[in-house]
Amino acid sequence: MKVFILTVLDATWNKGPLTAVERCSLKAAGPLLGLVPARRLPRLMADVSAVTRAARADLFRAFFQPVQERVPGGVAGHDRVRRSRAEYRTPVPLLLMRGERDRTGNIATAMPRWAEAEGVREIVVPGAGMS
Repeated sequence: MKVFILTVLDATWNKGPLTAVERCSLKAAGPLLGLVPARRLPRLMADVSAVTRAARADLFRAFFQPVQERVPGGVAGHDRVRRSRAEYRTPVPLLLMRGERDRTGNIATAMPRWAEAEGVREIVVPGAGMS
């Protein structure tokens, strides 16, 4: 029997409650990201998501997806998830991890709430993330 574990690294909770500031930020994200040329977005995302040069290079490779030319569609997809069933829970074992110094969006505040809602432990990696 195979057991699958969904491992989520440094991500926000799509179903969690948002503050007024977070709602405004989410609405502004699509149009603002639409101003960034698609070819520059993977480098920008890698640079704001990692501390070391090696980590930024790894993330650049992970983020570089030439298939998706328009990021605003991705943000719109996030909004569709937010409107789906409120009682949804992850159907496989879930591992949530984030860097202690992560300051991207609302990850540092949303992931602990996500862990609580799913009944799992959040793992915080000391010293990891952008300061």
